[in-house]
Amino acid sequence: MNLHFTPTKGNLNLTPNQENQKKILLNKLEGKKCLLNITEAKAELTRTQLQNNALHLWCTQIAEEYTERGFTLPEVIKNFKMELFWTKDSVKSVLIHTAMSRMFGKTSTKQLLKQGEIEKLVDVMTKFNAPMGVDYIPWPAKCEKCHGIDCICKDIGWK
Repeated sequence: MNLHFTPTKGNLNLTPNQENQKKILLNKLEGKKCLLNITEAKAELTRTQLQNNALHLWCTQIAEEYTERGFTLPEVIKNFKMELFWTKDSVKSVLIHTAMSRMFGKTSTKQLLKQGEIEKLVDVMTKFNAPMGVDYIPWPAKCEKCHGIDCICKDIGWK
C-alpha cells in the first residue's frame, strides 16, 4: 500500500499493519517543515473460532431450554405463526441475528468483535429470556477441571 502525502500539513490515518509505511513516510519528511497528525486506528478483532464454537453450543443450550419448557417459536416470538420447536439454527437465525443486527448493524456472527459485542449479546438474550422464566444460560467457558462430568470443552474444541 502506498501512502501519498504532501509535506505541508495534513492528517494521516493508519491501521496497525501500516507501521512500515509510517516509518518510510516519516523518513521522507525528516528535516522538512510540515505539520502532520498521524492517527493510528486500533484493529478490531472479530470473534475467534472458539468463540464461534461457543456461540453455536450456547444457541443449542438455549434451544434445548426452550424445548424443555415446551416453548414453540410463536410463544417466544409473538408474531411468528408456525409451530416449530427450537433448534440451534432457529435460535441463531431468529434471535441472535435479529439482536446483533439491531444492536451492531451486523449480518453475520463472523463479524462480531472478539471483545464487547458477544458480552452485550449475552446480556440482551438474558434480559429477553427472563420474562419467560428462562434462567440465565451462561456463555460456555473452559472448565477448571478439564473434561469433568459437566465439561463442554470437547464440545467446542478445547483440548
